[in-house]
Amino acid sequence: VQWTGTDVVPPAISIPDAKAATKAFGRKTLLWDNYPVNDYAQTTGRLLMAPYTRREAGLSGELTGILSNPMNQEAPSRPAVTGVAAFGWNDKAYDAQRTWHFSARELAGGDERATAALLTFFDTQHMAPTFGSQPWQEQAPRLKAVLDGVREALGGGDGAARRRAIVDLTDRANEIANAPDIIRSGTVEPGFAAQSRPWLDAMQRWGRALQLTAAGLDAADRGSSAAGRYFADAMRLAAEAAAIQSIPGATRFDGPIKIADGVLDRFVADAPTLIAFDRTGGDASAAAR
Repeated sequence: VQWTGTDVVPPAISIPDAKAATKAFGRKTLLWDNYPVNDYAQTTGRLLMAPYTRREAGLSGELTGILSNPMNQEAPSRPAVTGVAAFGWNDKAYDAQRTWHFSARELAGGDERATAALLTFFDTQHMAPTFGSQPWQEQAPRLKAVLDGVREALGGGDGAARRRAIVDLTDRANEIANAPDIIRSGTVEPGFAAQSRPWLDAMQRWGRALQLTAAGLDAADRGSSAAGRYFADAMRLAAEAAAIQSIPGATRFDGPIKIADGVLDRFVADAPTLIAFDRTGGDASAAAR
């Protein structure tokens, strides 16, 4: 008997859940876990690349086995599928983050720079939806922590705190903008870049939009009239990134590519409101003349 858990796409599976299934079916079940499959409407434009988690250690005692339902994109499925395999091998000692990092190293052929680029990319594809309104894994937690820190520093920090936050933002923007070329450079499993092509294209544009956003915040913090131009260029690139479409027919639902959506796009849109700057495009010396 194959069992998908507490739902078609379950947010979590506990030992009591598995025991209830055993009782209902009169035998232990084989868990068919619908992760990281992306063939339902809520996954449109997404690769599901978060760690395999929220499955309780000890489930093996109530199951005959566990299977992963992967994405059509085989290589991008490996971070999650590697987690399923490790959990199935020894669920009591399973470490989701350690396994996630291992999967990146494997895809990168052991190259540290490519591993870091992959983990940056994985973070932008961290959101795992359910059939309901709430995802069971949040979107881009690493990036969100940085952007939340920038918002806090700009909202209430002193000058030094603002400058540090903008430097941190610039560093993260550079990581996002540079990661796609590193992933395409030949070190990473070739199928990964091919199957992730539109996501890497969109990620690069979003990274450049964030670089311009960081430059705008820096200009505004220094009182430069260039801030408005940086923000406008960032919004233009963001619009280009948001318009990139998935590969036709590669998944059941075609649509616009999602990159750290709800996190990155909101920050780029909000950035001009986070710090005061000259919106006229002029400068103090021009106004004086």
